[in-house]
Parts: sequence; structure tokens; C-alpha cells
Amino acid sequence: MKCLVYGFFSLLIMLTHSCTTANIFGSKSARQQYADGLEQAGLQQSVLGREWFSQSQKAIETALAVNIPYRENGYFAADVPRSAGIRLRPKQGQELIITVVVQPRTGARLFVELWKTTGNQNKPKLIMAADSSLTIRYEVDDDPELILTLQPELLAAVSYSLSIVAEPSLAFPVPGNSGKKVGSFWGDQRDGGSRKHEGIDIFDAFRTPLIAAEDGMITRVGENGLGGKVIWLSPAGKDYNLYYAHLDEQLVSGMQRVQKGDTIGLMGNTGNARNTPSHLHFGIYTRKGAVDPLPFIQQVPQKTEPVKGVLLNTGARTTKKVNLLNTPAQKSVTIAELKPGTFIQIEGAAGSYYKVIMPDGTAGFLPLTAIEELNKPLRSSALKASSFFTIKPDSTTAVIKQINNATQVKILALFNNYIYTTIDGQNGWLSSEGLE
Repeated sequence: MKCLVYGFFSLLIMLTHSCTTANIFGSKSARQQYADGLEQAGLQQSVLGREWFSQSQKAIETALAVNIPYRENGYFAADVPRSAGIRLRPKQGQELIITVVVQPRTGARLFVELWKTTGNQNKPKLIMAADSSLTIRYEVDDDPELILTLQPELLAAVSYSLSIVAEPSLAFPVPGNSGKKVGSFWGDQRDGGSRKHEGIDIFDAFRTPLIAAEDGMITRVGENGLGGKVIWLSPAGKDYNLYYAHLDEQLVSGMQRVQKGDTIGLMGNTGNARNTPSHLHFGIYTRKGAVDPLPFIQQVPQKTEPVKGVLLNTGARTTKKVNLLNTPAQKSVTIAELKPGTFIQIEGAAGSYYKVIMPDGTAGFLPLTAIEELNKPLRSSALKASSFFTIKPDSTTAVIKQINNATQVKILALFNNYIYTTIDGQNGWLSSEGLE
């Protein structure tokens, strides 16, 4: 047995070394390279290997929804392969910045990947993977549902801190204006409801300077009855165009290259805005048509509630009847109603909530105030008949040992028709039907 364990560890060490010193698998992500190495070493057929591979898909299938900005602390134990998934809904035009800090900083690796959902929710498309600094910067090109997955390598204990924020991908087109002077928004009715506003209006003093929101090229400078004096800017590396309208004066010419922050015109009220206060009509046009420009330029608050939970990778129980929630917020969808004393495994902490997983694999969030450690038993009871002591609250799972009748057991937590207890230094489950 010792030889088998030694051989398993040796293969993992060689695999880790090969993956960190050379890219032997081409352009695949670090996790995919590592998975290929497990297969080549034959570790996919081991119990731990099979579970590690299944966790990759479970992270996607069981991903929990969170709001941006988001902050979480979490821990992956070494003895059981685990993963985590987080579901995000950023807005088109935002730049998503995902940062993961791993402890310890050297040694075990944590694979961080960002996926975009497709028609098949369980088969999303991998769009980005974290580099060696464990940071992902992703400019959202539509309004997708994204899934962030975290998974450590085999037999690795990893503690991590996760931060997710969303920044505007473009500069605000009016210098020093934070968006407070946006007075007309995307979709507002125009001309008695015959059309809708295809942009936003930013109000300021007459002839206020207007700047290039991104590096790029001026593709057109002209004038028309609706927009008055206008400028079209094609940002470098983007698949959309920026539209500036109602200018009093244009300070650039067609095919001129500009840098972010360059003054390109002065605010006015030309075109159909001649009877309104001076303002900039700012629009963004993609191949599919106009899109809401506000998320591209609006700075949103990034303040998050400090992480208050300190229990990680810990078995605990509920202190009262409480709802298991799909997000760490009061206004959330209830996944399940839990009874007092229900066993939960704490996997992470976010704000005033713990991210937990139930013995049956159901995951969700619970408020810190509804959870306590298993320091003291709920009560004690004696077995009225011999019972099997199992590793899970399931009649089909592996049996640790058989416990004789009349044995006194301390009930630490409950789940369905089972009780969680400790016998001879081992943690496990007994059917509650065998108790007096």
C-alpha cells in the first residue's frame, strides 16, 4: 500500500514539474494541460483522479450566482478533490477584473478559468484562463452569463481570496464628468414615441471639450440634420464605433489617429438639439446595431462588504430554521429550507454569509448568524440496535464499522434520517432509526 501511495505522489510531483517548466501541451489552459498530464500518467483511472475530473464539470453545473462587485475567501482541502463555480452577469462594455490571491504563494496551484454559457448550459465555452499572476481582465462583448471556476491540483490544500470588480472599458467622453450630468438615457422615447433614443445625452457648459474615449482613428467628420456636427471614432482593436453628435465645433479630421484623452471637439447643440441646452449625444454602434453606451463609460461603485466569516473547510450546523439561498443577499431565491441542527460544510465566506455545501452536494449561502461550530453535541442518545457507521448519510456508501446496540452516541448534527457523530476519533453517520 505504501508503495502505491508513494508511486501516486511521485507521478504527481513529476507532472507538476513538467507543467511548470515547459508548455508541452501547446496553447491549452494550465488546467487542461494538467488534466492531459493526469491522463498520460494513468491517474484518471484512480479514485481520486476520477473525482478530480468530475469536479471540473460540477463547478459549472452547480455554480452559484453573485453580484458584482464580489469578494470571497475560500479553502480547498487536500484530502477530497473539490472545485467551485461562480455565476456572473456583467454588462456589455464593462471590463471584468478577476483577481485571486493564493496562500501559500508558492507550491500548490489553483486553476482559474472564465467560461461563457451557450445554448447548452452544461457545456459553456472557455474564453479566458488566469495567467501566472492569477488575474483575468475580460472586456464584455455582449450581455452574457459567465461562469468562473476555481479548482486546485490533486492533493493540494489551497486557501484563496477572490475579488471581482467591473470597470468601464472606455474613458468618459467629457473630462472630469463622472456621469452625474447624463440627462437622457438609452431607450428613452423620441418624437412622440415613434423612435427610441440610441445613446445617452451628457449635459455641460457650451463648448466644453470632448475627448476620445479610446485610442483609434477618426473615420468620419460631418454634419447632418439630426446630429448636427458629428464625429465617428473607430477604437483600435474593437468591433464597434463611437458616435459624437450635436458638437459646436469639430477639432479633428477624417482618417486622423487619436489617443485616449485627446480633445476632438467642443460641446454644442447643433442639429435637432438647437432648442435644448448644450450637450453631447454619445452613441456606440456594433455590427448588430446600437447598444447602450452607459456601461462602457460609467464608473460604478466597487465597495464590497468586508468578509466577516472566519470558518473555512469546517463542518458546522444550523442554529435555527433557515433558508439556503442562491446568492449572498437577503433578496435571494431559496434553494432549500433547513431545519435547526442541519449539517453543512463551510467552503467559503462572502460578506455576512458563508458559502456551504450539503452532504447531498447541494450548495448555497447561509447567513453567519444561523451557523455554529460542532463544539458541543445537540444531545446524546443510545443505539437500540446494532447500526452501520458510514462515511456519508447514505445507505449505499462505504461502512466504517458496525456499532453495537446500547452504545451512547453524541449527536453533533442532522441530515435527513441520519445523525452526524464522532466514534473512536472518527467522524461519520448513523441512521437515526437506530437511536432510542
